Amino acid sequence: MIKPMLAKLEPRPFTKEGWLWEEKFDGARMLAFVHNGKVELQARSGTDKTELFPDLEIRAKFEAILDGEVVSSSFNGIQHRINRINGVAQAAKAFPAQFQVFDVLSARGIDLKKVPLIQRKAILQDLLIPTATTMVAPWSMDGEALFDKMIADGKEGVIGKAAPSFYIEDNRGLWVKVKCNKTDTFTVCGFTQGTGWREDTFGALVLAKRNNGNLVYVGSVGTGFTCKKIGEFMLWLRAHTIPESPFGYNPETKPVTWVMPTLDIKVRFLEYTNEGQLRFPAFVEA
Repeated sequence: MIKPMLAKLEPRPFTKEGWLWEEKFDGARMLAFVHNGKVELQARSGTDKTELFPDLEIRAKFEAILDGEVVSSSFNGIQHRINRINGVAQAAKAFPAQFQVFDVLSARGIDLKKVPLIQRKAILQDLLIPTATTMVAPWSMDGEALFDKMIADGKEGVIGKAAPSFYIEDNRGLWVKVKCNKTDTFTVCGFTQGTGWREDTFGALVLAKRNNGNLVYVGSVGTGFTCKKIGEFMLWLRAHTIPESPFGYNPETKPVTWVMPTLDIKVRFLEYTNEGQLRFPAFVEA
């Protein structure tokens, strides 16, 4: 069993000579053992996850041990797959996965853990055969610019790594992680009209945070919803409309259909603005 190298939490990214930065994926850490055309997947815990991801096509020019993250196409979609016992094929169809590879620990049977990271990156680029489900994770030397892009794209965060660093199992000394977002629970108080393909549903859900029994307006969320979840929400919203705002006024710039403030949802966001509203909110499916 190989214990993956880890990262320590830092408050902000930095751009510094000798450091490179990658996206911090919101998925499951995985080691892939590629040998004689076969692949075995090992989770961070050491558990064999090979049978749970039949949709991943992982190919290399020769025998290798790859380190990366298995991600899904929707928020927390990987959680519907990583510990599944039954319905693997159905889950693969509903939550298709990709393997973002960012390191190589062995190639042609040669241990590369004491080879500097920047050289391992070059070896990985040469040996991995990209497929529709497996690719080399991109990286940048500009940590601050990448962090800003991750914020704008609503992503999880960034990982910084010392370019000369060796791969030290179960160690947090030479990698750092910076998270973009916080997650909290908020109460749905209403919804705005959708546009385009969502014209018959909602554009955004108006949210509040409960404070000593009072509802405090925190903005609205309109992203992160699957088509299925939008349909489920609309059934609930239409059945719980009320004539007046729970706030006593309309804090939105658009007309709002108000609902009973009894539904709580989980939302990921970067921070609160000076006005107390959520910045870059996105719905998180439980």
